[in-house]
Amino acid sequence: MRKLLIILGILALIVGVTAWRLPAGLLLEPVQSRLPEVDWSDTEGTAWNGRIEGFAWKGLQLGTVAWEFVGLEGLDSGMTRWNVHGQSPQYELRAQVVLTADGDVSEVFDLRGYAPASWIDITDRLPLIYLEGVMRFDIEHLVLENGLPLNGEGIVTWTEAAITGGASERFGTLRLALTPGERGTNEGFDFRLNSTEPADLRVTATGNMLRKNYEVDLRLDIVDERDDLIGFMQQLGGEITRGRYRYQWQGSL
Repeated sequence: MRKLLIILGILALIVGVTAWRLPAGLLLEPVQSRLPEVDWSDTEGTAWNGRIEGFAWKGLQLGTVAWEFVGLEGLDSGMTRWNVHGQSPQYELRAQVVLTADGDVSEVFDLRGYAPASWIDITDRLPLIYLEGVMRFDIEHLVLENGLPLNGEGIVTWTEAAITGGASERFGTLRLALTPGERGTNEGFDFRLNSTEPADLRVTATGNMLRKNYEVDLRLDIVDERDDLIGFMQQLGGEITRGRYRYQWQGSL
């Protein structure tokens, strides 16, 4: 998830660092000075309403990135609101973002679209486990600070969900729901992940995030007895009782 937020932040940064430059081609030098790992092939339009073609970041081909100025967020805040749209054969993401005077993303509204699940790296917690399938986003609101989510509300649906690598398994469709903390305080949010269609391994996870810190309680239930699934869960560690695996952990982003 953090990689997707970073990608969205990069798309918005292209706008932020060039907000007062015309034409759009003038963004090449300031963006690359801040993000040396980005590249592109062409630009069109202006800093107020423009697009970049052939955009790439760390080897990810992000295709076309377009932006449009919406308005100011108060006369003295230095914050601006923009429509941002990224698209390639692999993904499409569309959102409205609020940028600080420094070009950082502070809020995201109406994040819609899809992206490969493979863009999410979980190998720090589950070595040699890689995600497959498609993540579909229906996010109402995110509050960010230094690229990390402080609060959030919305739904992420993982279709054709599967893992490969050290273990291989298909999960059907999974649904992740974000529930915001008290509005106006940005004191964290809760999340819940659960299976929405039959599969040999049923997934349920709950947790919360408070600034950089998170807690997760993961449960896996074997629907049909399978020795390979039991062996996989034993490799993960945690508690296994009567076909149910439970793993709890906490950490920081």
